[in-house]
Amino acid sequence: MSQYPIMAKSNNKNFKMAQDMISRLPDEILQVILEKLPLEDAVKTGVLSRRWKDVWKYITKISVEPLWLESIRKETVPSPDHFVSLHEGPKVEHFSYEMTYETNMADQVNSWISFAVKKNVERLYLDFDINKINSELNTEDDPCYNLHPCVFTCESLVVLSLKFCRLNFPDSFHFHHLRTIKFWQIELPGRTILKVTSNTPVLEELFLHECNRTCDFFIDVAPNPHFHALEIVEEVFEVHSWTAMEINAPCVQKLIMYEYMPRSEYRIQNISQCQVVRLDFDGMFHADQLEQNGGLRDYEDILLKLLANFRQAKTLGVCNWCIQLLSIREVRKFTSSLSFICTHLELYTCFRIWETPGIAYILKACREVESLLIIMNNYDSHAVLHRYHNFLALFDFEEINKFWRNQDNSLAGCLQNLKIVEFREIRRDYYTWKDGTFKLRTFFKGRKLGICLLNLLRGNAKNLECVVFACDNHRHEIHQ
Repeated sequence: MSQYPIMAKSNNKNFKMAQDMISRLPDEILQVILEKLPLEDAVKTGVLSRRWKDVWKYITKISVEPLWLESIRKETVPSPDHFVSLHEGPKVEHFSYEMTYETNMADQVNSWISFAVKKNVERLYLDFDINKINSELNTEDDPCYNLHPCVFTCESLVVLSLKFCRLNFPDSFHFHHLRTIKFWQIELPGRTILKVTSNTPVLEELFLHECNRTCDFFIDVAPNPHFHALEIVEEVFEVHSWTAMEINAPCVQKLIMYEYMPRSEYRIQNISQCQVVRLDFDGMFHADQLEQNGGLRDYEDILLKLLANFRQAKTLGVCNWCIQLLSIREVRKFTSSLSFICTHLELYTCFRIWETPGIAYILKACREVESLLIIMNNYDSHAVLHRYHNFLALFDFEEINKFWRNQDNSLAGCLQNLKIVEFREIRRDYYTWKDGTFKLRTFFKGRKLGICLLNLLRGNAKNLECVVFACDNHRHEIHQ
């Protein structure tokens, strides 16, 4: 007789034993398990047995997504409206809604948000344009959801993330526990941010992504000892180039600006306590309308004025686009003198030879730097500015070694505080370390600029203690 029926019975018995062991777990543990599943799958567990029938009704993490709505035809999966009516838990810690909003959905969305607020939601994430269909339109036009006013009465909120909706603030509101705010593709006219931050006394982080595309952007953050991080992300294709941005955040400790620098003016009024500044505008490499908007020279002026506001930052991060822009400026002898007191400098570079003048300029501007982190970006054929100018004719890049030798005298006095240099390759691993050895030329993968810069730093930084070479899984140190 075949042994397979016996094995099948044995496996079935083991499965039932494992199932019984899980079923005997406390409700709190079962709820944690269900919250790891997509909500529509968590609800389906109600048909497993009487033990599981009502467990899902007490979960505290709820996400309304298109996949759930596509499953409501099945008997085991209730509609979101039905789910709301069946939920018996006293609290919802996390509620998210991700959908492309249509005007006929207003009442339904209002009911779901009201449900979350009544359950004292702590983390509320509302995304009304997951497929970016509506974002092509101005947020002043339909379809744009008007945020339900009950949100402004929710005192339990700790995190509030809103994408593509219209905010109608009441005269009086107060978020006692709100620590993180994220606004995506939202119009915040006038001094709206000042009004919001004035009523969030423990706010720690503010994220502004693609907001105020058609008007000036006033980012006024009310003084608050808890506030430390401001992150701004913008798209050049959606923001009107004639608009300006003004930042007044006296308590901010970290300022990060990502993707694009699309506006004609950036006014930094007060960031007196800011210790960390990172500028990552590499998205500008793909902004083909640069020449149409006055060419690179306008952006050179805007960048220099922006950088001049960050002289007091202790940590300064500069992206590849900024470095190349400074290279062009330096070669044309148009660069005005800047100086920074940062002790930690981060340079994001592909180590293209035409970045040489820009890197040299930044090093000479940071005379107090003690640690230098050079992040070697992946090679990108689009990350080039010289196509807009006859840039190669202005500078003999083949004489790169000679260029760095000429920098010895000017850099020698600027690197006296430098103690640690780290070259870091991101998103790559190298075979050179598999056998426990390290090969310098292989690490730089033929990037002549990297090796020349390394030699210059080791020759001029008299107090240099260590040079680090790192990638995802390996780290090699050379001590001086």
